[in-house]
Amino acid sequence: MKKWVAIVAAMALAFAFPTVATADETTPPSVTVGNFAQYFVPKGKKTTVKPQVTTQGSVIVLSAKMTVKHGKKTVAKNVKSVKLRAGSYQVTTTVQWTSSGLPGTNTTVATTPLRISTFSASKAAKGLVSSLNAARLKNTAILDFMTRYGLDPAVATLHRSTTLDKIATSWAKKSAKKHKYVNPDWSKVPAAYEWAWYLPVKTGNPYVPTMSEEAATQWFAGTDDPMMSCGAWANGDNAVADCSDSVEALWSKIGVGFAWDSKGWLWVSVIIASHT
Repeated sequence: MKKWVAIVAAMALAFAFPTVATADETTPPSVTVGNFAQYFVPKGKKTTVKPQVTTQGSVIVLSAKMTVKHGKKTVAKNVKSVKLRAGSYQVTTTVQWTSSGLPGTNTTVATTPLRISTFSASKAAKGLVSSLNAARLKNTAILDFMTRYGLDPAVATLHRSTTLDKIATSWAKKSAKKHKYVNPDWSKVPAAYEWAWYLPVKTGNPYVPTMSEEAATQWFAGTDDPMMSCGAWANGDNAVADCSDSVEALWSKIGVGFAWDSKGWLWVSVIIASHT
């Protein structure tokens, strides 16, 4: 009989790319144009790029505009934001600002490179699983469990499952289509995966590759998170995921699926399971 750990921890990884970040007013006034992260977009699509500006002290930003070049061609001039396809760009940002500590209007200008790459689901999945496994092998509860039972810590490593990848992808596509988390259809999971747990994730826009690593090391790092548990067991009608001596089956498989929605947000589904 199948038993499912049907806990849905709906998370929005709200990675912010603020136009202006402020500091304490006692700090001497200054404005800095920051570097761009490496953005990723679906094949043939565009992403919105905005100025990366950080302020310190008592600063009021009057305007922040960009001029963007792709090779020798200027693709945007003096704009507040711009939609760009995959490629390499040079972005000149001009910031007009004032401060009570400085007279008149001040100007800060800087040119920074911008790289926008086409998203690769296979590379993203590999990075997420690698980061998650690395975090699991550092988790105290998992290491204590392995020590108690004389198991090699490598037993806690989750291995990719093509079957679970396909299921996770189909669930991610449904969420992306409806722009909301969709309850999984557990009947699609084969009986060989006796226990399973599902996590839907909505990433930030634009997507940057470090989101997978940060999700694994920060959001999943808690000892009470099922992603950081050893396995699952039945407690009456409830399913529990932890590292207690009651664990009936260890997590051993993982599936990852991605889907972009029409607004440029990337939806991710992660499934972990035991395999008989």
